[in-house]
Amino acid sequence: MMCTMRTSRILAIILASVASINAFAQTDIKPAQPKMLTIMDPAPSFPTDGWIKGNPITNFEKGKVYVVEFWATWCGPCISAMPHLSELADKWRGKIEMISVNTWDYAKSADGAESVATHKQRVTDWVKLNDSKMRYNLAFDDDKDTISTTWMRAAGRNGIPCAFIVKDGKINWIGHPMSMDKPLEEIYSGTFDANAFKVKFQEEQEAQLKAAEAQKKVMAMIKDGNMTAIEEYINGAKSKAQAVSTVVSNG
Repeated sequence: MMCTMRTSRILAIILASVASINAFAQTDIKPAQPKMLTIMDPAPSFPTDGWIKGNPITNFEKGKVYVVEFWATWCGPCISAMPHLSELADKWRGKIEMISVNTWDYAKSADGAESVATHKQRVTDWVKLNDSKMRYNLAFDDDKDTISTTWMRAAGRNGIPCAFIVKDGKINWIGHPMSMDKPLEEIYSGTFDANAFKVKFQEEQEAQLKAAEAQKKVMAMIKDGNMTAIEEYINGAKSKAQAVSTVVSNG
C-alpha cells in the first residue's frame, strides 16, 4: 500500500520524534499504578537515602507547606529551573520548606550502575560546583528510585523537573517548578482551590494514560516495521498533531 504525500510527511515527523522523545528530560514511560496518586491524596512516605545539604526532613507536619521537587545532574531543564527555585526558597524561607530530591541519576555503564558511594560522591561534587544556585534542601533518592516511583510514577509524571506542593500532609498541586509561583502563594495563604485543580489534573492524567497506550501501540508498529498499520493509524487520526502526540508525550 502506497503512502499519500500527507501521510508520508506525518510518518516522517513521527519517526523523527521517536528518535528524540525529549520535550523535557524524561525516562522510559512505565505503566501507571491502578489507582493513581492525585490531588488531595496524603503525601507518600519520604525515605531519603541521606541529605546532600540543608535540614533533614522525614515527615510533613500539619499546618506546614512543603515543596518536593525532583531533579538529576544530567537534566538540562532541571538545571535551568534551579535559580528560580532558589529565588522561591529565599522568598519563603522560614515559612515553606523547599526539598529537592536527586533521582534517576545513577550512572550506568557496560559494567552496570555505579555504586551508592560513587554516586553520592559524584552528585555531592556536582552540587558543590553549583551550590550558589541551589539554596534549598537537597536529598538523595535511593538506588531503586523509591521516592520518585511512589511520588512521580504513582502520579503519572514521567519527566523532570517536577514539583509537588504539600500542605497539612496532603498533595495540593503537581506541576513544573517554573509554574508554581501562584499556586504556592495561594496554598500558603489558604485561597487555593484544590478541588478545582484536582478535576483539571485528573483530566490531564486520563489524557496522558490514553496517549501512553497509543504511543505503546505505535512504537510496537514501528519496531515490527508495520508501515501499513502506521499509515492506517495516521489516516484514522483526527489531525497531524494527534498522530504525533501519540509518540511525543510529556510526563
